Amino acid sequence: WRTCWLFFICLFIIGVDVTGAWLAISGLLLSFTFVFGGWLQNLFEAVVLIFSIHPFDNGDVLQVNGEWLKVYKTGLNVCGFDDSCGRRVYVPTNVLVSSPLVNLSRSAGVWLACTFMVDLGLTEADRIEVQRAAATLMASDPATYASPDSSPPTVVVSEISRGLKLNVTVGYTLAFSEATPGPKARAHSRMCAVVAAKLIELPGVEFTDTHHQLRPVALANGSPTGGRARVLPVAPMAYAEAQDALATVAAAMA
Repeated sequence: WRTCWLFFICLFIIGVDVTGAWLAISGLLLSFTFVFGGWLQNLFEAVVLIFSIHPFDNGDVLQVNGEWLKVYKTGLNVCGFDDSCGRRVYVPTNVLVSSPLVNLSRSAGVWLACTFMVDLGLTEADRIEVQRAAATLMASDPATYASPDSSPPTVVVSEISRGLKLNVTVGYTLAFSEATPGPKARAHSRMCAVVAAKLIELPGVEFTDTHHQLRPVALANGSPTGGRARVLPVAPMAYAEAQDALATVAAAMA
């Protein structure tokens, strides 16, 4: 500011119209701000993102707004990426400033989950069997799945308010990050197949179409389900009969 005041004092001494000069300089600065203000702001934000925050390097794999992208080029105005199909994608750097970025290359093993819907009647013993099957698969392939001792799989059973159904969610951890989508997809497919096979194998777990009416059926002790009351699809029934059937189901499952 001292230099600025000295500049205007010198102009006044040599007889220059200081007021006119000030108005000219102010107008020039205002025009410059109007034309380049947005670009300068974007440039400043890009400098902070790339050099201060530094969320990625060339070659890193990112997830930007849910899309898999591999960094090809980093720039202050635009960044280049390769998507999962090998296409070259260019994204303005100021867009990345306001977008959630997930650096998959810097992330540890990813946690995944698969969910199946089964009929009401799944027991705690069934849940443990499903968890044991998932842990066995993880232990058999340590290069793909995390150790079940340090990162054991979880099996969560949650109720569904309508339809006499239960959600069985199996959560597990991979031994690698999501930087390579192919191995992740294959590992998830294997886990889903193992869990589905175990659910089908268990004698007490059944699956019915949600559009069918359901009725409790008491099976003999020598049956494959061990004499447990099961809920099976039948022909449509009257409302009063359906209410009686639901009451019987509640009593059988108590």
